[in-house]
Amino acid sequence: MESSGHKVGVYRSNDPLRSFKIAVTLRKVSAANVLPCPSRTNIRETREGLELEERRGLEDPNTETCVVAWQEKIFSEREEDLYADRNNCLTALELKYNDDVVAIKEAGDRRNNRIFTYVEHDQYVDPTEYVSMETVPSRDRASYLVQNVLTVRQRRAGVRATADRTARGEGLPLALPKTVPVTTPPSTESAQAAHVINTPSQSMYVMGDLSPPDRLGQLADERLLCTIRADAHGVITVKPDFNPDGPCAYFESSEGEMFEYVIEHVSSCMSREVKGQESKMFKELYSRHTEILSSAVGRDFVEPLSNDGVRLCIYGEIVSATNFEFDSLYVEYALSLPEGWSLADSDQKITGISNISYTREADDKSVAHFCFPFEFELLFDWKLVEDGGSGLLRMPELYFQVMSLDFWERHRTEGYGYLILPRDPGVYQQDVRTWRPLGHGVVSEMRRYFIGGSPELDDMSYTSKPTGFVGTHMSKYGFRTITSGTLTIRLNVIQQSKTFLNQIKQEHGLAAAQTASAAVQSSFTAALDAFQRARQRMQKVRESLKY
Repeated sequence: MESSGHKVGVYRSNDPLRSFKIAVTLRKVSAANVLPCPSRTNIRETREGLELEERRGLEDPNTETCVVAWQEKIFSEREEDLYADRNNCLTALELKYNDDVVAIKEAGDRRNNRIFTYVEHDQYVDPTEYVSMETVPSRDRASYLVQNVLTVRQRRAGVRATADRTARGEGLPLALPKTVPVTTPPSTESAQAAHVINTPSQSMYVMGDLSPPDRLGQLADERLLCTIRADAHGVITVKPDFNPDGPCAYFESSEGEMFEYVIEHVSSCMSREVKGQESKMFKELYSRHTEILSSAVGRDFVEPLSNDGVRLCIYGEIVSATNFEFDSLYVEYALSLPEGWSLADSDQKITGISNISYTREADDKSVAHFCFPFEFELLFDWKLVEDGGSGLLRMPELYFQVMSLDFWERHRTEGYGYLILPRDPGVYQQDVRTWRPLGHGVVSEMRRYFIGGSPELDDMSYTSKPTGFVGTHMSKYGFRTITSGTLTIRLNVIQQSKTFLNQIKQEHGLAAAQTASAAVQSSFTAALDAFQRARQRMQKVRESLKY
């Protein structure tokens, strides 16, 4: 084949491959009449035109047109002679081919002379794609060893084809095919084949028999006209590409005769009714898929609370403890809920204890890593506040007590600390500075070191504001403490509220509310302040109406 830079066509289709068809026209020309083939687009617009073109090709011995469907097996003259004898058929595929050939001969329905195909299951490999020659071909005949090595390395090409060629007395080129692992310089096709994910694909080959009319079926005159490959993603590769209007490709047979051929895409287009049915089918398929997803996900989503309520979700983690006096640390924690706050689930625990972690030295610091998770789901309602929300909003607080446990199971208090939950949603990582009570004199510290035990707090809320304290000032003068280590806490805060969103709907309409909903959800503090001011104005109006 005279290579003139034939292009490779790559197409994508979601339709089934069984409707893919091409028309191949093979024509014998003389040396002085090698001209590009005219376009046959107008003739092949209908199925009747294709059948007329095929009949004309069979009547004209120099021209043949054949319509080939995807993975359609068309037998050559050599294959018909081979598979006609059932003794030559060993595998299940060969037995099937025997039945097909017998049926074709009985019906007299042979529609091709020179054009035939190799499908996916046939033992054929394009040598230009899979094999390269290791030595330069010469006129010498291949030795017995070279023939056997060639047969082993080219298993897919078929042992029978090599045996047939040897039986006819045709010499094999003295060349050993091999797979080349490195291509220098790489072509575009080799780069695409080697540097992308190898997806499952199927191939078929459209062949041409260039033998003389009285001696059709010569293996030496078989030429590859077109390679069609389709993968699992609907990508169809045609090599060479369709050329209904461009120049044809040319072949020279062993007798010196010139042949040209044209490849066209002749798949039938869908009618308007079929397109409508397909669109309706896809809509039903998508609706069923949506129903399956909705049934799998469910509808048990937590709805936002009323205008007076806020949902607060805390997903936290006790990350590490640094620079504490003893080893084998663990952390006890407790959640304090101010007025107006409650648990979303009454079975939810607000206290817990972490795992025991041993310290290790890192950057001149003794660090104990916990990675202990905890979570709370809280609800806030202004109706539960006794003073009607006239004061400042108090956020819940987390109290921590760091303890140590030694080999003799002696427990020691290493430090106390507290953390106020953030008002705004987001991700936070905070360091909690801790301290521990200090007894009077040296005896307390000696008891702590030798036999364990140390002063402890009866109420962990004393680290912040003791429970039940009423007043504006509180003095802790005289309470002796000593600085301890640092506790690292990571928090993920999520809030859910409709307060501010409803106000925007009333003032600016639904469109503005949808535009600003994302920003409004993160403004929890502003929403509570706005609600508090509105309640205060309502109380003033009620008091003025009394007088």
